[in-house]
Amino acid sequence: MSGGKAHRALRWSYAMTWATKTVNIVTMIVLARILGPESFGVVALALVFVLFIEMFAESGLAPAIVQRKNLSPEDLDSIFWLNIALALPLAILGYAASDLLGHLVSDEQVPGMFAALSPLILFRGLSVVQMALAQREMRFKDLALRSTCSAVLGGIAGVSCALADVGIWSLVAQAIVGEVASFLLLWHLGDWRPRLRFELRRATSFFRFSSGVIVSQIAVFASNQSDVLVMGAMFGPKAVGVFRLAMRVVNILLEMLVRPVQAIALPHLSPLRDDPTSLQREVLGLMRLSSLAMLPAMGALIVGAEALTSLLGSRWEAAAAAMRVLAFIGVAKSMSLLTGPTMLALGRSHVVALGSIGQCAITVAAVVCAGLWAKGRSDDDQVMAVAAARAGVFLLIVMPFQLRYMSRATGIAPAKILRAVASGAQAFVLTVVVGLGAEYGARSLGFDRMVAIWAGALAGAIVAGLLLLRTRRFLPKRKKRGKDAVAAAGSPEAATPESGRSQALPPLEPMNPEDGRA
Repeated sequence: MSGGKAHRALRWSYAMTWATKTVNIVTMIVLARILGPESFGVVALALVFVLFIEMFAESGLAPAIVQRKNLSPEDLDSIFWLNIALALPLAILGYAASDLLGHLVSDEQVPGMFAALSPLILFRGLSVVQMALAQREMRFKDLALRSTCSAVLGGIAGVSCALADVGIWSLVAQAIVGEVASFLLLWHLGDWRPRLRFELRRATSFFRFSSGVIVSQIAVFASNQSDVLVMGAMFGPKAVGVFRLAMRVVNILLEMLVRPVQAIALPHLSPLRDDPTSLQREVLGLMRLSSLAMLPAMGALIVGAEALTSLLGSRWEAAAAAMRVLAFIGVAKSMSLLTGPTMLALGRSHVVALGSIGQCAITVAAVVCAGLWAKGRSDDDQVMAVAAARAGVFLLIVMPFQLRYMSRATGIAPAKILRAVASGAQAFVLTVVVGLGAEYGARSLGFDRMVAIWAGALAGAIVAGLLLLRTRRFLPKRKKRGKDAVAAAGSPEAATPESGRSQALPPLEPMNPEDGRA
């Protein structure tokens, strides 16, 4: 991918993510104030099971479409009908088996929520090929429109239902309306339409790549959702709701600041797989960009967590401490999220799968141990125990391993990786120091405690925002191209693979599975 095309893709990727997440933040604050932690916890538990089944409906085929060098209309038709053949029975099975969830979780509302959300599985299956093509063809402008409109419509539905005193079903309405709107807009904006033809040989030819993707997706899903499952089995929905909201704030910041970089990483790096020097240069540049964008934001979150929870109401006070701990997951991910797309660009999907399985095993073990330790304790202790387990595993084990392996696979010296993220680390420290200094100064001047907290939060946010503006200098550079180059770039043969699935891109670290849903 040329620098100019990467620049445009990144710009629209950021626009898509920022617009969607801004809507999601506003919706989350309103619904959190009205509904409280218990409602969020129940729906989070139901969504875990829906999202798990969705992975099998997708079967890792979206990244396979994106990564495939030569793609024919017959390939797309075959994959589309295969997705339907998987998604429809899985949606029906999910609905029929909803009562079984009552034996797995402690809340009797979860089976009903799961049954109501099971149609999302079919809509996700219908969207796989369209989403993969939009990513492959760099139609980020269309994706920006689709994601923003669906977030707005879902938010309006959820808030309207909450104001009408529908209660927990407001979150279900938000999820369903958002997903249906996303599906309709995706098909409206795309030109591709399936034909009634299916060739098993063509469909199965994608499984060598997609099998590694689906294994890694399952492993990462289990790793990311183990906290909800453990807390749902051992604790109550309130602890689940508080933890998931704290984690969602971290994920929203990741999606706003780092995921757009990850979104273009696979198509940007794939053409460089046979050019090690260029690959190393671009990987380091993207790492510098993602760390400088994300680390100051994590510093601002550490400083301003209590101010943020004050907007949500007194029922969410326990989330502030959890946000501060979980912010260190954001710190680690800002430096390691490029491992997935880099390995996929090198064609090593099964290596990604093995790494994801290892990450899953360690994370699940740590979360289970934390759950056993915190069982019977207060909700605050339960939330903090699981948050500390998750953050510790990712910061001390997963991130170092991922960076070490990427260093070996790409030939980038560890010292160069450290230098690439040094500016972001310095920005993180500066943001925390300025924010805490402002809070301390306000307290020293005799201001009210909450005023001091907001002074620190705003100071940290301002510093993080100013530092974010510096990331423009690290964007992929535009390059002038001659007529031949322009013609080649527009030809089908020159189409480069894009990133993966609808909510995520490379499978090593999918986007927040509750994206667009409360």
